[in-house]
Amino acid sequence: MIAYDFYEIKSKKSTELINGVYQITLSCSNYSGTQCFLWINPNGDAQHIQLIFDEKIVEWFPNQGLVLSCTNRRQQSVSQRGVMKGVRTIHQSKDLAILQEGLSLVSSANFPSKWDQLIKEKFCKKADLT
Repeated sequence: MIAYDFYEIKSKKSTELINGVYQITLSCSNYSGTQCFLWINPNGDAQHIQLIFDEKIVEWFPNQGLVLSCTNRRQQSVSQRGVMKGVRTIHQSKDLAILQEGLSLVSSANFPSKWDQLIKEKFCKKADLT
């Protein structure tokens, strides 16, 4: 099984408190186009976590659980030409294959130690799927 190695990108957003949260960006060094975004309050509590991989999205929200989405960039009409360029729009999905793929990625990921347990704890509660 492949281990996905994530690293934290230090940015202005990760140090600025905006709307009561810090935005932390994690990028995967060995899976191009894969990112994990965390919105964390000053107490270190997660307010939102978003995992994007292959134009698929698994998000965790407090009091809502997991939400599945995909972008417009891998639609059938453009798949023969590759990834569509331009604005990325997000569309909610009920495709459980996205969940399975996302959970598999998370379970085999090496996130920075500060965030590893938090991310895995939130994403591994399959019963929270909405």
